Amino acid sequence: LGCSQRPDVILITLDTLRVDHVGAFSESSPAHTPSIDALAKDGVVYTNCYSPISVTGPAFVTLHTGQDPETHEVLMNVFRGGRFLSNETQTLAEQFEDYGYNTGGFVSGFTLRRSLGLAQGFDVYDTPPVTQNRRWGNKTATKSIRWLRQQSGRVFMWYHSYDAHGPWTRWIPTPKLEEDLTPEQQAEYDK
Repeated sequence: LGCSQRPDVILITLDTLRVDHVGAFSESSPAHTPSIDALAKDGVVYTNCYSPISVTGPAFVTLHTGQDPETHEVLMNVFRGGRFLSNETQTLAEQFEDYGYNTGGFVSGFTLRRSLGLAQGFDVYDTPPVTQNRRWGNKTATKSIRWLRQQSGRVFMWYHSYDAHGPWTRWIPTPKLEEDLTPEQQAEYDK
């Protein structure tokens, strides 16, 4: 953060998205990903990245702390009896907060709820309701964009989608477009 003009920072993460299913990384991708491909064309792309652990919560704790799982000691998801992140461990959001950034975290998967400890440093940390294990990424995106539009000054925002993570039919129904919702559905959607 040593730049004279501090940029806004938006971190976008997609749970369990396979690299060979993204057009920017694989011309033979069976999936069509025009938005991600356009973002990759104009953004910073890392092509040699590895998760330090194949468990969602601990992997994201590493991403947000820069520490190996053995150091932060989050080795299993909280809902499976794993530890949560210590308040003593500084997160990326806390560092941005120290530099005067407005911070917002918007996640779609239940494994990243507040109990994990990643809410540290976020002014807003929005997760699925406790009655849901996940929510569709478009709903999370709507919430994050609403928050982003209300900010003045520099922002650090984390958007996390769980859409690629199966099984889909066990969790929640397929989303409707916002314009197709009744007023009652819209009120529920806005929660």
